[in-house]
Amino acid sequence: MGKRESPVESEHHNVPGSRGGSSKNINISLIPHSLHTRFHSWSSNRTPEILMRKMMMRAIGLRGARTLPPSACEDLLKKLGVPDWTDLYDPDAVLWNHDRALPLQQHTKAHDYAVEHLVEEIGDTRYTINALLHGRKFPVDEAWDEEHEFLHRALAFFKTDSVQKALQDFLTEQHNGQLAWVKPLQEHMRQDLLHVLGSAKPIHLEAKDQDTMVDILKDHEMYILSSILHERSR
Repeated sequence: MGKRESPVESEHHNVPGSRGGSSKNINISLIPHSLHTRFHSWSSNRTPEILMRKMMMRAIGLRGARTLPPSACEDLLKKLGVPDWTDLYDPDAVLWNHDRALPLQQHTKAHDYAVEHLVEEIGDTRYTINALLHGRKFPVDEAWDEEHEFLHRALAFFKTDSVQKALQDFLTEQHNGQLAWVKPLQEHMRQDLLHVLGSAKPIHLEAKDQDTMVDILKDHEMYILSSILHERSR
């Protein structure tokens, strides 16, 4: 079980409980209560891999040399794009991996939220493709839904204007000697992601790179569609 909370600290479920995250120690980080509140004000109940992809995706529309290059985007999407998202995490972090008696209502709620987040990601992906191809505003610049401030709030949380740095901090930040946000993420995966980010040089996306980025995003769009079908078949 997770550690007991103090008046100024909170138990943070890295895989949120509403997404099927367990209360086993591997999924719990003890962090300052105020920090916990601020984290969820922009992350909502999204899982870590969804948050990482969303930050990367929204950064494509940033001005200046702040977009990850197509090669890094492709590598990150491929590494995070496993057929079953739960395989990214320690098995004990997800309830249905060890609790076969999980109530149907709780099980259904977790999968419905997963589909909701994936549908949201398709919206981001499709909108970004259209921005690259047809000159529409990027999601980060357009108040097209209630989440349009997501990236700005994420960057403010990590006290940086660099998505690369925000993602690195997300993967490495610790409290009480333990990872704060990605504690149950498989360690080899965490190291692979850090290697991709450490090797990347942020760019301003030029016209010559746009077709490559579009192809990468179209492939990712197909991955999301298959993930929705997989989630519905559980």
